[in-house]
Amino acid sequence: MRSTLLSLILALSACGDYAMSDKDASEGADDADWSSEVPSSGAPSAGDTDAPPAEDEDPAEPDPTDTGRAEDPPAPEGPPQCSALTAAEWRDLDHWDFWRGLMDGPEWTSFDEQAGFDTEGRVPVHLTAGDGPAIDVAVELRDAGGVTLWSARTDDDGRAELWAPADSATPLQVVALADTETAAEVQGTGLIELAVQAPTPATSLDLMFVIDTTGSMSDELEYLKCTLESVLTNVQARANNGIDLRVSLNFYRDEGDAYVVRPAPFTADTADAIRFLRAQSADGGGDWPEALDQALEDAIFEHDWRDAATARLLFLVADAPPHAEDQAVMDRINAATTEAARRGVRILPLAASGADQATQMLYRTLAITTGGTHTWLTDDSGIGDSHTTPVVGEHQIEDLHAMLIRLIEGAL
Repeated sequence: MRSTLLSLILALSACGDYAMSDKDASEGADDADWSSEVPSSGAPSAGDTDAPPAEDEDPAEPDPTDTGRAEDPPAPEGPPQCSALTAAEWRDLDHWDFWRGLMDGPEWTSFDEQAGFDTEGRVPVHLTAGDGPAIDVAVELRDAGGVTLWSARTDDDGRAELWAPADSATPLQVVALADTETAAEVQGTGLIELAVQAPTPATSLDLMFVIDTTGSMSDELEYLKCTLESVLTNVQARANNGIDLRVSLNFYRDEGDAYVVRPAPFTADTADAIRFLRAQSADGGGDWPEALDQALEDAIFEHDWRDAATARLLFLVADAPPHAEDQAVMDRINAATTEAARRGVRILPLAASGADQATQMLYRTLAITTGGTHTWLTDDSGIGDSHTTPVVGEHQIEDLHAMLIRLIEGAL
């Protein structure tokens, strides 16, 4: 995927410099220090929400041993926080004609041409092993010279998505790297079916949440925290019945805030992850774009994703784009997305209030590229600021908790 793709998407909504979102007024106090945070390189200005307190406030010295985790606070109680949010899902890969029609429509007619990433270059692959799907098998798309153009891993249905640049040297070849290499030439745009010899991996899941905690998320963050705690508890209950589960919760803001990225490694201790989740609050930001690039870079390159797994899922919970005016930012997103596909990490964005059409087009592109699906919060709950419904076809409104459980279980 070319970085110009993401730059174009964001430029269509910005039409120049980003204006400050109404939602980016900061709320709450700074969070505690976190030893593994990516530090902020920018000093807050006088107008920043994370500016240091006045001298007469006499702030307490931070505790260097503080990890940012809460000391087992009481669990949130029932409605409305834990069951009120509503959401919807749309998987563009399952509605490909709709997506291509969108790309050919008047609003996005020059999208592919200007972006340098032609979605007509999609090469869908399905691998089987014996009577079932070949799960978590590496597949590559190679050009006529044997150069690898794109790499991915099959999901629990044996499916993977490969992408060919428009200027690729043909003929193209799909190569499955199972017990032995199995190859097929790409002809047309149809599904590539290959039978391979590959063992069925033990049921295992790497589950990650990457969450924007800037001030603009304050209208929904507490509801999201409560919902995610319940989701983790439910997934852990299933893990107790034979699923090898690891979770990682990661939070991000922007340069000049108390932290840029607040990560946590994968752990099998769901209770510890929940304590970390409860300790988070919304603050900072100040302008609309956030450090999405650094969050994705950390999530993909700085975490020990399993080499073998039934599923690797990354839920991106956000309401804003990255700083697309900086080419280095877009290059980081490009590199992280490409590596996510290679490792078999599927990105599932969850757009919160404030995410406009163009921002959600970016999120949808991340999902398409990695074989994931796009989701968004809706106004049906009556919670938070207004939510933008992306340009999609007929879809269902769901309880967010139920939808997340459905998507996670569906990946296994």
